[in-house]
Amino acid sequence: MGNSERAETSPPKSLAWLVFAGIGVIFVVYGIYAFTLQYAQPAHWDWLSINQEAVDYIGATFRYLGMVAIGFGALAIGIAFGGFRRGQKWTWYVFWLYPIFFLVAIWVTWPGLMCLPFALVSALALWMARPTMAAKDSSAEISG
Repeated sequence: MGNSERAETSPPKSLAWLVFAGIGVIFVVYGIYAFTLQYAQPAHWDWLSINQEAVDYIGATFRYLGMVAIGFGALAIGIAFGGFRRGQKWTWYVFWLYPIFFLVAIWVTWPGLMCLPFALVSALALWMARPTMAAKDSSAEISG
């Protein structure tokens, strides 16, 4: 077993890709919930306004948010199972989006502190994967 094979199966990186695959699954599950809520509970948003057009707009916006979350989660799952697990360095940089996203969510949303564990876990996973990503040579990178 060579050095590159050991780096491929090191526990910290394995845990790191699972963290991002898990975050992707959470986004997909939330997206499915957001997308289907209007259909499962048609009167869910009625308490917000007596104006039916406003209620319909809120429901449509929530459905669009669900579609975006499903896509965002599916991309995370694909990158985690693909390039990140194989140690491609570009994926490590891409996944910095998650700690940044969660930190911004803490700052701009009212339930923001609920995002703190996700910010910490994703930053820790990236920190754990850093040595294994740095050990990869440029042949592991995507070539054009």
